[in-house]
Amino acid sequence: KQKCRCTMEVAPCVGTPRDLCPHRGMRLTSRRSRRQRTTARQSTCSSSFSLSTPKLLFITRWCERTGKINARDVIARAQTDPKKGQLSSEEETALDFEPTAEFPSTSSSNNTSANTSSADCSETKVQQQKVEEEEGTLSSHFMQRTFKGLEIKWGETPDRYKIVFAMALAFVVCNMDKVNISIAIIPMASDYGWKPTTAGFIQSAFFYGYLLAQLPGGWLSNKFGGQRVLPFGVALWSIATLAVPLIAGDIRALSISRAAVGLGEGLSPPAAVDVISRYVPVNERSRATSIVFGGLNMGTIAGLTIAPTLIEAVGWPSVFVLFGVVGFVWCVWFDN
Repeated sequence: KQKCRCTMEVAPCVGTPRDLCPHRGMRLTSRRSRRQRTTARQSTCSSSFSLSTPKLLFITRWCERTGKINARDVIARAQTDPKKGQLSSEEETALDFEPTAEFPSTSSSNNTSANTSSADCSETKVQQQKVEEEEGTLSSHFMQRTFKGLEIKWGETPDRYKIVFAMALAFVVCNMDKVNISIAIIPMASDYGWKPTTAGFIQSAFFYGYLLAQLPGGWLSNKFGGQRVLPFGVALWSIATLAVPLIAGDIRALSISRAAVGLGEGLSPPAAVDVISRYVPVNERSRATSIVFGGLNMGTIAGLTIAPTLIEAVGWPSVFVLFGVVGFVWCVWFDN
């Protein structure tokens, strides 16, 4: 292939004569001087090509098939005079050419393009709907398979690992209910007009109950088993957490509620240690203990992250309601 002297592009294009430049209508000659090439480039860059590329390809392909009309002459006519670029009636009859169907005229181009665009838009919408439906079915199948796989793996997991995981989740909820008051106390103090001393007393009430529950929690765990004491403690602090929005106006009742939260959470460490000693082998107890008590740090992070977002979006009562419901959900799940 040769290179076009006007645009330095490889020529010829598909279906065009070899010695005719398809880009600017110039012949490929190699004996022209630089000045001639520059002059020809400047003169041809401003000229417009009357025939579109699809029409040129259509004419060339039909000329190759029939051999009745010289496509080169038609293209040359279009380059010299745009008005003469249209096919004559004989040429249309010979090619069986329908310009309104294949290549519409300028008068009907807008309507045809509008109809074509609307049809394309409808087709694309239908295709998009099909794709979305397929993606929805695929995602639903994927979720079902994922849940089934998790159920199978959970069923195959040893019981001691399940118990350790459940206790770790309980400790996450434990510290979430512990730190929620430290965030919610700011809007609560502004709503009820509490002084800093009052807010500090309400926050410290948690540790009175937590301190009193340590020794009784160990005794109850040895007597009744940690697997019974732990859900009782979770249910106790969940009820006390849910009651906060209802009794927030009464400082005494609110302090008792926070002390009950500390009482329930004070039962959790001895109960968890008792469960580990009963169900976990000796060579795995240190690892199980670190996993369970590591949930306290995760709960602190989760509580301090979720509580401000809920307070800004819904209000401070939503923090206590949500965290209390999570505790009840854990109790039901642990019993099952």
